[in-house]
Amino acid sequence: MDLVSQVLLADSARPVAIWLILIVVSLPALLLLGSPEAMRHPRLAVLEILGQARTYLQERERAEREAVETVRFAEEMRVAAERAHESSQRWQELWRQTEEHAESAWQAWQDAGERLTRARTAAVFAAPGTPRTPAEYVDRERFLHRALERAVANGDLPAEARQRGWDPRLHPVEQEFALLTAVDEHRHSVYRRAAAAERSAWHDAQVAFAAHDSLRQEAADAERRADAVRENLPTRERRLAPARRAWVQRTA
Repeated sequence: MDLVSQVLLADSARPVAIWLILIVVSLPALLLLGSPEAMRHPRLAVLEILGQARTYLQERERAEREAVETVRFAEEMRVAAERAHESSQRWQELWRQTEEHAESAWQAWQDAGERLTRARTAAVFAAPGTPRTPAEYVDRERFLHRALERAVANGDLPAEARQRGWDPRLHPVEQEFALLTAVDEHRHSVYRRAAAAERSAWHDAQVAFAAHDSLRQEAADAERRADAVRENLPTRERRLAPARRAWVQRTA
């Protein structure tokens, strides 16, 4: 009995063929039992039965084709949903990075503002002017150069700030105030760009999440439609059903 079951299940067309053979063999008895009138016109009866068998086969083939197409579409939707999930994860990670960068940029701007406030207060009590000798100007220029290099190294000023028209003749307190003013402006500009990047990344992350959620729902719907017609699949296609159902359960 097990051997017969295996033979029948190995190919969906084989049971139909066996069924047709049995009908042809038992046709006379069927005709006699079913309708004595059929015995008087056996040719017409056979043609009618064969026509019904042909219709059954055509409907079976159509159901198999539709089932294969439905399951294939569900598989394509599953792959699309998985890729959308991966893309959404990448956008979420990018947004988190830009958010952290924006927070750091905001804090750096706040720190620069505090240093500028202290320098503004110190400038009010600046030391009286010292003699403007060549040595004094050299010292002031060295002070400005060291302060510029330190600000660039710390990221408080861009590298091109070295080419800005700084006045080395100013008192060091005034030079520091000018430098910190430039630092505050630069840090504010960096924060504005970081905040804009964070808003853009957040928007992209939301779009990616919505796309993933929509595809996930469509994939689940497609899988349910595939489950409804999976019994019509050829045997070789039906063996793939457990793996696909497991994916739907994981993503539901």
